[in-house]
Amino acid sequence: MELLSGDGNEYRRKLLSMGLQIGGSGKARNLLTQYIQTTQVEQRVRCVERTGWHGNVFVMPDRTIGEDEERILFQSASATPGTFRQKGKPFTWQANVAALCAGNSRLVFTVSAAFAAPLLYLTNTESGGVHLKGDSSEGKTAALRVAYSVWGDPSLLQTWRSTDNGLEALAAQHSDCLLALDEIGEVDAKIIGEATYMLMNGKGKARANRNGALRDPASWRVLVLSSGEKTLAQRMSEVGKKPMAGQEVRLLTVPADAGAGHGAFENLHQYTNSAAFHKALTDAASNHYGTAAQPYIAKLVEHHDKVAEWIKKAQREFAHTHVGESAGGQVHRAALRFALIGAAGERATKWQITGWEAGEAMQAAVTCYKAWLAQRGGAGNLEELNMLAQVRRFFEAHGEARFTDWSRPASDSDGHNARTIQRAGYRKHNTANATVTDGRGEEVKVAETHTEYFVFPETFKQEVCAGFDYRVVCKLLVKRCCLMVEGKSYMRKERLPGGEGTAHCFRITHKLFEGGGDE
Repeated sequence: MELLSGDGNEYRRKLLSMGLQIGGSGKARNLLTQYIQTTQVEQRVRCVERTGWHGNVFVMPDRTIGEDEERILFQSASATPGTFRQKGKPFTWQANVAALCAGNSRLVFTVSAAFAAPLLYLTNTESGGVHLKGDSSEGKTAALRVAYSVWGDPSLLQTWRSTDNGLEALAAQHSDCLLALDEIGEVDAKIIGEATYMLMNGKGKARANRNGALRDPASWRVLVLSSGEKTLAQRMSEVGKKPMAGQEVRLLTVPADAGAGHGAFENLHQYTNSAAFHKALTDAASNHYGTAAQPYIAKLVEHHDKVAEWIKKAQREFAHTHVGESAGGQVHRAALRFALIGAAGERATKWQITGWEAGEAMQAAVTCYKAWLAQRGGAGNLEELNMLAQVRRFFEAHGEARFTDWSRPASDSDGHNARTIQRAGYRKHNTANATVTDGRGEEVKVAETHTEYFVFPETFKQEVCAGFDYRVVCKLLVKRCCLMVEGKSYMRKERLPGGEGTAHCFRITHKLFEGGGDE
């Protein structure tokens, strides 16, 4: 009714943009205004601006699946026509697309991720994503196209090449659905970190309306499938930024290479090489798409009150079997997402949508989880792994150049010049006897030399621990027996060679270079 105020041009503009034909006379315009103002409305529908779950119904641009007390329709000015279009039948998608995915862990996993997207709401799970990282022509984009064929036309596959405002609109259009974004290298490296947080946090920017008051920000729930030749961390490092662990656990990097010599593929079925299989796969996805999601959602609506229990049980079993007791909280969070994806694929299989063997989807999730864990470097928290890596890197880069040899602190009789440029401290070589087993299985004693580093306080705080709180780094090093302490102090009072007397320093042990208790 607010639009009817004034001369009414604003409401007529909207109706004209939707196809209404209005006579050119002023009388016709006045009659239309009078009709709208006086007509008694008997039926109403609720219009929503995002796809996905709204109560017990699932809203798509062209249909609403399920029943509720009120009728709900999708209506958004930013919607892309044809995003969820269909071609073929569910059984033709199963026979031509899903069948080729069988036996290929990355393909089964990405298709299962497409089925996992609507489960976020039902299981009260946070948004998240998986990034396929690999070299060109490994099959990353093909995997995304096949996954997108569950929901719609793969030719409409989106890319990362967008502004953060554009990504907001895409996320709202794909809420509770799969959001596939190809080529992470195309997005501006300056915004990729913030864009990832925004997508996974499920809420857009706060904006003002025409009156200056705050509008409700756009909101969504998405499961993102991404691909690219670089990781999130590598893109952020291009502009001198360091990713937070929270960003990387939101977008989990899985190597696209499945290790079978065919890029992202392991089973080429009847095709002679990966190129022929790649073409057959993309051709199949281009001719059969958009028909698997709706029967799957119909099943979710039918079993609305049971789905969460099924998925939570699968996640508990996954964690019990594949996540060690010493694993960090970030690994547990990631494992829940891998398990969610595997369980979604198993549900789609049980409901005769994929045609796969029982257990294949979960096994693909396990394979990808292990690949993620291996490239990550361990099951500890990522901040700790990054701290250890940075500390080791400092000594690997500067161990000889910036640390004076303890036994030769100054020039001696043979003319050796021990002057150290930008000295960071001293290095000391200690020799100790160790018992090892020789080639005949017999124990023998050998002499082993270990190196310790005595680091000056400010160098340790400002350079070795750059970007981290040095106290947190020290606590980690002590826990892993890499730092010798003195009472409650992380620094020790040491008598340095060469007549320098006694000074406080951080004493790094050889345990740092032997793994230091890495998990």
